[in-house]
Amino acid sequence: MYTIEFWTKNPLPYDGAISIMAPSNISLKSDSYSCYVVLESRRVNDVCRFGESRMIKIAGAFRSAATRKYSGVYEYSGKVQIRFKAQNSRNNKYAKTFSLTTYDDSMFVYKIDEITNGLLTKFECGYPCATCDARDPSICTSCPKNRNRYLQRDKTTGRATCKSRCDRGYTFDRRAREKECFPCDVSCKTCRRGGSSQDRKFCVTCANDYQYFWREEAKCFNTLTRCPQGTYNSSRNRCTRCPKDCFACRNKKQCEWCNPFSKIPLLFNGQCSSTCKKRFTPSFQGVGDDRMGRCVKCEDPCYTCEEG
Repeated sequence: MYTIEFWTKNPLPYDGAISIMAPSNISLKSDSYSCYVVLESRRVNDVCRFGESRMIKIAGAFRSAATRKYSGVYEYSGKVQIRFKAQNSRNNKYAKTFSLTTYDDSMFVYKIDEITNGLLTKFECGYPCATCDARDPSICTSCPKNRNRYLQRDKTTGRATCKSRCDRGYTFDRRAREKECFPCDVSCKTCRRGGSSQDRKFCVTCANDYQYFWREEAKCFNTLTRCPQGTYNSSRNRCTRCPKDCFACRNKKQCEWCNPFSKIPLLFNGQCSSTCKKRFTPSFQGVGDDRMGRCVKCEDPCYTCEEG
């Protein structure tokens, strides 16, 4: 519903009329029931007629509200509101102006006043936005600060609305000046809600494509990565940290790779050791972090042998 409101500079006569021309980006709902006039607090119905080229003609609206002046002529002075239904292009950025003309007679012949500029169309923001996108009033750009609402953007479309509480799959930062919901990391179905924007990185539950959950680190991993290095799949896709000094393991008792910088860098029978037992010798492969040490058996008939 649009409203054009003005106060009369020159009194409108008993039989006065008004014409309104809508801009090209406005589509009028052309029936008399969708248009009426309010004079102060009095509503006047069935006075609108819709002509060609986006024209609204209003006649007979002032007869019931006109008062007799000293000259004996009945005139109306005061606030005039014209309300009508219309649909615009949902783009305030390229708004165009209405034009309005008042007439001395219901035949629309003798003009009194005319406004041809400044009556811009404006699509008001939809609830619960405080401010909105110039092209779409249903897309919020900010929320009412006195209503404790959070701005939340849809993960797929990017359209934003205002929420009294962030949905599942979002978190928030209570320290931020502008309240906003932050989407959880793509690997998380839900994430922490400790009041920090960094909570988005810490999963509480995993997304469908990330079913391997490392609870201690609040991380989820996909089916290609599975449990990361230094952990193993303990049960039902739950990642558990390997024993101390074990870079990679099969389970909590079976190490597959020992930390080359620890005091027990040598793998022997699934365990990490500082030295090899008799008939075994240390053997190293790789360099740096990729250096792998293990105890290998000496060839017969050696009781001891060199590293290699």
